[in-house]
Amino acid sequence: MRFFIVLSFLCMTILGAGCTTSRVIKDSSAPEIVIDKFGDVTFRGKRVEPDKIVSAVKSAKISKTTKIWILVPDNCDRHLMGRVAGHLASAGYWTVFVTDRKATLDIMSQP
Repeated sequence: MRFFIVLSFLCMTILGAGCTTSRVIKDSSAPEIVIDKFGDVTFRGKRVEPDKIVSAVKSAKISKTTKIWILVPDNCDRHLMGRVAGHLASAGYWTVFVTDRKATLDIMSQP
């Protein structure tokens, strides 16, 4: 009986631990651009004009194979999002728009 209790406890521990694990999906090493609800664009905590975003990314020595995460609010200005993504895509960078809930758009440049 004692063997059965120990074996049951061991099985519940192994199976229970497997159900409670999770993994992080977002790549924390990806640089992040933030467009706030007022239309300000920031890169690594510094305010940047949308037309100057490419030079800021290049000066940070970010490779063109790295996806750049752009955090936007729920009701962001689509024109501003397009300007920022357009400048980055024309320079050869990959961009992904994300909100607090999910990724919404993935734009990839053509080689």
